[in-house]
Amino acid sequence: MLEEKQYWLKEQERNIIIGALVKEGIIIFDPECKLLLKNGGFTDIYVNLRMMRSKPNVTRFLASAYSDILRKLKIDRFVEVPDSVSILAGAITVKTDIPVVTVREEKSARVTKGKIIGDLKMGETVVIIDDVITDGASKMAVIETLVSLGVKIKAIVVLVDRDQGWREVIPQTDIDVLAGMSLSHIREYLKANPIKQKP
Repeated sequence: MLEEKQYWLKEQERNIIIGALVKEGIIIFDPECKLLLKNGGFTDIYVNLRMMRSKPNVTRFLASAYSDILRKLKIDRFVEVPDSVSILAGAITVKTDIPVVTVREEKSARVTKGKIIGDLKMGETVVIIDDVITDGASKMAVIETLVSLGVKIKAIVVLVDRDQGWREVIPQTDIDVLAGMSLSHIREYLKANPIKQKP
């Protein structure tokens, strides 16, 4: 059993969330480990929060969970990594009154140029939110942009830590990675509550 203090979701909250995400088809399980990841690897469990766009009940549910941890961190703003949590970011900012900023790839052929959508001021304290953390590569571009703007990054907040190498990629600074759960928690849940295969 994993130590609870490492995760921002308590066991009961975590199991409710896992159960809801399994029911809605957002957590996908393949015992043969043939689910393809962005980095080219394969996994038995895939967390597809992008599908919240079609499931407002899930967005509302997860917005409450993320809102609790963001309030505790006492930040000026939070930064979303598009596009897995983009729909969730809007719900969180409405629920908490904490402003949200998007850091995206630079768009040069638009009236509004640049990497930042929203107001961001030098010296502000922010957290980065995303769905999962795997090897940390997708977070580095966001970290570099924020650091170049003189923003203090207090933490990266994710729902699931995939335990796959991010500790070697995220710089050894005062940036904490706070996860609600790990893949091991999901596996434990699925072992106790097997997904019934459709006939």
